[in-house]
Amino acid sequence: MKIKKYFTERFINLDTNSGYTLLFSILISSIILAIGVSVLGLARKELMLTLGAKESQVAIYAADDGLECAVYWDTVGAFATTSTLTTIKCHDNVVSLTRGTSADGTGSTDFKVQFDSLRCAVITVSKKYTTNQLISGPYLQTTVDSKGYNICGTNPKKVERYLQMVY
Repeated sequence: MKIKKYFTERFINLDTNSGYTLLFSILISSIILAIGVSVLGLARKELMLTLGAKESQVAIYAADDGLECAVYWDTVGAFATTSTLTTIKCHDNVVSLTRGTSADGTGSTDFKVQFDSLRCAVITVSKKYTTNQLISGPYLQTTVDSKGYNICGTNPKKVERYLQMVY
């Protein structure tokens, strides 16, 4: 008898809308949670893109600095095949030159510039005789290839940017 009285008091006079508020609040909470998680995922992706762009900018500036240094020293004549210079100075750093010259007076010079504790550039200055329709006869063409790095050495986050100047 007590069991019948207990069930009748508990379940017979139930309000039919009593669980609706709980269900509605769970639904709204789930929607807000899903929106929050998706915004967090987008913010994380944006952060990764921003960091990648920053490292790319550091690498392109290193390549540009190396290119400017090479062009300056070329105007001084440091990369001429007859030059006897073995070192140059870029950004207050003394840099050793590695030369390769062929018998026809053409050749290339390689060097590496360390700008600060992280970024650096590897530069190749090549000189060769070529012809052009606008200029009569062969002329000495100079090509400067500069590869800038945000981090020198081996690192999985290393970014390389390449600039070339031909004149």
